[in-house]
Amino acid sequence: MSQAKECPRCRSPLEIPNPAPDRITCGKCGAVIKRKAEPAPSAVKAGPAPIAAPTRPTPQAPPAATSQGGLLIAGGIIAAVLVLGCVPVIGIGMAWMYGGRTSDPAPEKRAGQVKNDLEKLPNVDRPEKEKPVVPVKPIGPPPMPPRVRAAIDRGAEHLKRRILAGAKLSNLSDAQFRGAFTGVETGTIALAGLSLLEAGVSPKDEAVVRAQMVVRQNIARVNHIYSLGAVLFFLNRLGEANALDDGDRRLQRNLALQIIAGQRSNGLWTYNNPHLTEDQENRLLQELEAKTYRPTKPPISTSNSMTQFALLALWGSRNKVPVRQPILHAAARFHSTQWAHGTWSYARPDMPRNFQDSNTCAGLLALAMEKVLREDKEFQGQAGITDPPANRDADDQCARAFSHLSSVIGRTKNDPIAKHNYHGKIIKADSYGDYYFLWCLERVSVIYDLKTIRGKDWYGWGSDVILQHQLPDGHWQDLHGDVGDTCFAILFLTRANLARDLTERIRTRGGMKIVE
Repeated sequence: MSQAKECPRCRSPLEIPNPAPDRITCGKCGAVIKRKAEPAPSAVKAGPAPIAAPTRPTPQAPPAATSQGGLLIAGGIIAAVLVLGCVPVIGIGMAWMYGGRTSDPAPEKRAGQVKNDLEKLPNVDRPEKEKPVVPVKPIGPPPMPPRVRAAIDRGAEHLKRRILAGAKLSNLSDAQFRGAFTGVETGTIALAGLSLLEAGVSPKDEAVVRAQMVVRQNIARVNHIYSLGAVLFFLNRLGEANALDDGDRRLQRNLALQIIAGQRSNGLWTYNNPHLTEDQENRLLQELEAKTYRPTKPPISTSNSMTQFALLALWGSRNKVPVRQPILHAAARFHSTQWAHGTWSYARPDMPRNFQDSNTCAGLLALAMEKVLREDKEFQGQAGITDPPANRDADDQCARAFSHLSSVIGRTKNDPIAKHNYHGKIIKADSYGDYYFLWCLERVSVIYDLKTIRGKDWYGWGSDVILQHQLPDGHWQDLHGDVGDTCFAILFLTRANLARDLTERIRTRGGMKIVE
């Protein structure tokens, strides 16, 4: 027959067979209980020895003479009695420690009871109330209104149809520029692919895959700086989505070096950039790694507008090639060419002041990159002997440039404008196209992480303008054709940021000294 007893740890019933085994395992808590050994028949029944504080032993008189064997037997009996007497004490202690009384509350209730008991006691030091943890606000756009989301989706569908149709996408052609540069069509499809990714389209979507294939097939012919920049924007985004193979990653590096090789001695870029041989790439890379790079090509037909494409492309490629010195040389040019009222124009200061709205954004982009390259801890210790001097007036230049941009926010096509033939048709910004200007404004605003500029809601104004002028089939059109202007509109509406880590570093450091 078996007998029922409680587990000394969890108080669950134990079925103990007869005869009882030496060890019993509790099926609920896993405790192993040893069977209590029966005393030997000759053992003297005795209770547990009393526990007392250790004292120095008192000398005793020698015992009566006995045989050596008798002494050993007597010592063994006494040791057995002591050990067997301690077993119940140990068992009771384990049961008290692990058993858990049936009247004990749940752990959370016990914790609450302890807190209540402490509060009832006078003169007890209580811990200070824990301060709430304020999470760091992640960088990213705020929630998108449904009407904006719907407009983006309609625009993305238009781009998909145009890409998959296989027809010409750009309203420009290489022939229009008499062979001065090539690759406009490749750059346009790359910009469309980038816009689809920013709109939330999967890198595996048929239209995105086709854009990537066209870029691969035609990139060897591209020397146009705008197109080279757009291709790198597209590839860099695909790289973030793990959608590039080894050949694409080599292409990223080659294109970045090609762009750097086209920089002119004034720090800016012109329309076309040379293709490089492998030896030329290696020599340029050695200069960049040795921090001895300095642009030396004659400054022919350079512009701030083309330079901002080069800067954005290089920043996104800085994990492929060293870009510190090319960017700093470009920023140095912007130091000395800002107009007194805070703007930059398309080309040299001695030329007519045209395209000031869009090119002021180019200047702000260069200032942001320089600020981070010189002050962020990641780049400390990377200075080279050919680095241009730092700009002590950067914060003031930045503030004056944003002051100008704030004056543009809210513009309508009926406002007075600069008199030239290249302004857009929607708000007539001083730019080659209004959607292009809006993308420039968006690009620099998200990089600086600005919700407003001098108190003006740049996104609310710009998105209203864009939504009001979307055409029935989902596209937008001003001076850059239906594909180019649809890309600029989508990039604005999605708050696309082509330099997210630049924004993170500006925010972490506290940002520029800008009065919103």
